[in-house]
Amino acid sequence: MLDGHTVVFDDFVVCLKNLPLLDFAATVLFVSCSGQLIGWKPYWTKWLNLPNVISLNSMIRKNHSMLKHKEKFFYRDLPNNKSLYEGTYWGNFEYDPEKKAELDIIIKNRNSFEIDFNITKYIGNERPKKDTVLKFDHCELYKCEDGFIYITSPYGSNDKAAEEIGFEKYISLYAPNATTYLRKFASKYEFNKFIKST
Repeated sequence: MLDGHTVVFDDFVVCLKNLPLLDFAATVLFVSCSGQLIGWKPYWTKWLNLPNVISLNSMIRKNHSMLKHKEKFFYRDLPNNKSLYEGTYWGNFEYDPEKKAELDIIIKNRNSFEIDFNITKYIGNERPKKDTVLKFDHCELYKCEDGFIYITSPYGSNDKAAEEIGFEKYISLYAPNATTYLRKFASKYEFNKFIKST
């Protein structure tokens, strides 16, 4: 890692610091020549494995436009497949560096989720039409290679209620204090039937 490397422009300085936002990212700080922090942006480690400093300079200069203002980063920007979470409620939370430790776990779990079920697309966040013993909260429906995966991540836990309606406990995909349950459906028709009848 090229810790401490700087690139000087007319009105700002870009400093590459070895200060991980996540286990697999590094932080690029955008600092004005007067020393004021303009903003920051994560760069994935694979982007920083460049052959020389000239390549790094070129990479940063190509992203010159992002220095015009302080960018915001959202949860959806952090998993391996960024586009997968663009429409989700979870994905629209703004990234807070102070929550790094707990978010690291959720991001790793999201990446595992994609692989475990061969997730290909986010569908929506429908909930059952009727009240159930299991609380349906932070729901997400995904298309996978051989069907659909439906998850709910209520705060607290209720394993028995989940099992009664065909859901199984999974690694947390929403927050440390929320329990994720999931169920697989062979078709959208089967899912729709569950939503209407439950």
